[in-house]
Amino acid sequence: MKDKASEPFTQELDEMRQRITALETVNAIYKQSKQLLQTLNQASVAMIQALTPEEIFTAVSEELTRINLTCVVLLTDEKQESLSPKYFNYPTKIIRTAEKLTGLRIEAFSTLIEATDAFKQVVWDKRTIFIEDSKDTLQNILLKPFWQFVNEVVKLLNIPKAINAPLLIEDEVFGIFSVQGANLSEADVPTITAFAHQMAAAWHKSQLFEQINQDIAKRKKTEETLHQRHTQLQTAAEVSHAASSILVIDKLINQSVTLICERFNLYYVGLFLIDKKQKYAVLRAGTGESGSKMIAQEHRLRVGGTSMIGQCVAQSEARIALDVGEEAVRFDNPLLPLTRSELALPMRSRGQTIGALTVQSTTTLIAKDGTEHQIADSGAPIQDADDNTSGVVLVFRDVSTEYQMREALRESEERFRSIYENATVGIYRTTPEGKILMANPALVKMIGYSSFEELKKRNLDEQWYDPNYPREEFKRLIEKEGKLIGFSSIWKKSDGTNIIVSESAKALKDADGNILYYEGIAVDITKQKHAERELARAKNYIDNIINSMPSVLIGVDAEGNVTQWNHQAEQVTGLKIKDALGQKLGEVFPRLSLEMEHIKTTMRKREVQENAKIPHRMAGETRYEDVTIYPLLTNGVEGVVIRIDDVTEQVRLEEMMIQSEKMLSIGGLAAGMAHEINNPLAGMMQNAEVLRNRLTGDIPANHRAAEAVGTDIATIRAYLEARKLGVMLDNIRLSGSRAAKIVQNMLSFARKSESKFAPHALDDLLDRTVELAHTDYNLKKNYDFQQIRIVREYEEDLPKVPCEETKIQQVFLNIIKNGAEEMVKGTHGNAPPQFTLRTYKEETMACVEIIDNGPGMSEAVRKRVFEPFFTTKPVDQGTGLGLSVSYFIIVEHHGGEMSVESSLKRGTKFIIKLPFAIREQI
Repeated sequence: MKDKASEPFTQELDEMRQRITALETVNAIYKQSKQLLQTLNQASVAMIQALTPEEIFTAVSEELTRINLTCVVLLTDEKQESLSPKYFNYPTKIIRTAEKLTGLRIEAFSTLIEATDAFKQVVWDKRTIFIEDSKDTLQNILLKPFWQFVNEVVKLLNIPKAINAPLLIEDEVFGIFSVQGANLSEADVPTITAFAHQMAAAWHKSQLFEQINQDIAKRKKTEETLHQRHTQLQTAAEVSHAASSILVIDKLINQSVTLICERFNLYYVGLFLIDKKQKYAVLRAGTGESGSKMIAQEHRLRVGGTSMIGQCVAQSEARIALDVGEEAVRFDNPLLPLTRSELALPMRSRGQTIGALTVQSTTTLIAKDGTEHQIADSGAPIQDADDNTSGVVLVFRDVSTEYQMREALRESEERFRSIYENATVGIYRTTPEGKILMANPALVKMIGYSSFEELKKRNLDEQWYDPNYPREEFKRLIEKEGKLIGFSSIWKKSDGTNIIVSESAKALKDADGNILYYEGIAVDITKQKHAERELARAKNYIDNIINSMPSVLIGVDAEGNVTQWNHQAEQVTGLKIKDALGQKLGEVFPRLSLEMEHIKTTMRKREVQENAKIPHRMAGETRYEDVTIYPLLTNGVEGVVIRIDDVTEQVRLEEMMIQSEKMLSIGGLAAGMAHEINNPLAGMMQNAEVLRNRLTGDIPANHRAAEAVGTDIATIRAYLEARKLGVMLDNIRLSGSRAAKIVQNMLSFARKSESKFAPHALDDLLDRTVELAHTDYNLKKNYDFQQIRIVREYEEDLPKVPCEETKIQQVFLNIIKNGAEEMVKGTHGNAPPQFTLRTYKEETMACVEIIDNGPGMSEAVRKRVFEPFFTTKPVDQGTGLGLSVSYFIIVEHHGGEMSVESSLKRGTKFIIKLPFAIREQI
């Protein structure tokens, strides 16, 4: 029959087990989530260094493989109607088997998105989903003949579960990032989703950089070609300078411009001469209607002004603009709107520049076959021996190829600008001094500014980084390594709030190795860091709960390696967690090596195993513990959690309860015996008194009875005195009285009564306790208590003390019995055994001292003498509860004090102090 008193305790244990199981489940999920997050963080760092999609996937798959996860990237077609696996990290053997069964290369596998809800939700609804059974999804993709193969693949790779997350660029899904494994759960969905966004950004970045690299290569090639062509043009002009005269000076002004324009089918030719004040170049001749209008308007350009002619005459150097749209120093003439290229040639006479010739072209010529050709024109003045200009030499080249290259370069720059403007990550260029040279819209928005013009007013050395993370650290590291990857720092936004940013940057240097500027990308990882902090806070909370528990908690995996080790385990074994994790259980907790079979049974049957009250020796005493082994069933993780509870006190309490019940039974038996003894004892004493009265009493009835038998009372009295029968009758009466008093003391001591305080004289209680000790059978059996000398030193007129009579007697009897038993072993100086009983008053306390001259006790024993279950007696002779119960009675129940003074070979003194006033609460 189950003890009702133990039901609350059992219920509490069950609730504790449930809480432990819940905590273990949360802890297992946390550990797995932490491992996944750490792995993805490492993958993020590796992604930053990757330059191509292939390198990105390789970096990710390598990290996920370490924690037994597989992954696939499926890309959509342009219409988002189908999906095809682009990258995957399945074993080669599995891939070859699949290809053999299907007759297709795995890259050629394709499935319609609408074939399964799992893909529609991800691609069309842009949601991350958790798949409990990935087999079902795969069966929707492949034809029925391959279902058996799918089952085998799922079993072999251990990928029953999957998380599919969308890969988005500018809110458009271009693919799916799928992670598969046995230990995934819905709790991992936010982590995988956030990582998929990072992966998509890295993917986009790699495409941008690939396009940028291609454009830069094309631009360099074009610039090299243009530079080569320009050099050729300059060379041709210099050769022309040495040519002989073709036209004389007086015919040059009008005839030459017309001749040049008509012969070479140019758009416009004009000639300028410098006025006498040397301030303006005045147009003297010009072709076409535009030329006539400008001459009529007295068109002129300031020498040295913002025009090609003005600069040409001022510097006496030819100026060429192959594309007038890129020429900064030029007068944009509204009468010549079709000009695409222009050449300005200085004209000199006697060493002085006297004017300049302008030749302008639409750069398009029509050949005889009707094809269009882009041309470039250049020339040089023809001068005589006196340095007078006598004519010009013009050179025209077909630059169609260069034009096409320049147009391609312009398109490349436009694409670069589009990438730069629309990138989802921040892109910047800064100087070492902190000046912002370039920042794309994503970066401007990230830092909370409305425009780049507003942002560039900010100096990075003064206003960018949080004071706790100065820019100097960034500069020191990048100058040392030349580049930075995944550099985390805190940036201040325009409103003063902080964001956490991950930077990847490099230093660009000149030919002498001096840093010109820094270029890099920046990603806002504030949410990710906050998630990490929340995860760490949750871990700390769970760790605090586990470590605050009084039980030893140890996690063990399927191989018997330690995976969890709380503070109580550290205290019990003396082994720190860092030294225990990963070690075999039997090595770090040897006495649990016997539990390995139970551990295997728990994992196999997935049932809780309990072993109660297992004894073991510790610090010279026997202690008891309950060992409970729980299966760890979270997300397919194999292992167990072992809980060890020290139940020594519980076992001892149970023993105490048994002993208490036994004592109660003995007390009831003693009370019953006392009642049974009292009845014949009363009859015996009464009959003895009647006998004396009838033999010696001087009453008429006695005289009549004596005379009737032929004698008298005097003769009977003489006979009684001669045979000393009177003495015998007195002895019967005295012995009966003594027996009655002993029985009364026994009844008073053993009687079970409610707690009731009443005034009692302590010296009286001491004397009655000594009388009880005289009748103790165990004392008489081992030592005659009559041989112990009792010295009483009672203070006169000591006030009575409010107390419970029987409990105080119990305290006195425990001390006297222990002292008598110890004095059997010997006394100080071999003196006769002696108790000194002393009472006195001390302020508000009545004091009792019980002193023996026995062997005393060591200091170590003295310090523990009031501890429950502590005893120096053999196991079958003591429970170690007597003095601890006595201490409880005096201190807790009566509000008094109890102490002991002792040393070896010096005897022992117990001091008891009881208050004269009753406590408010008893």
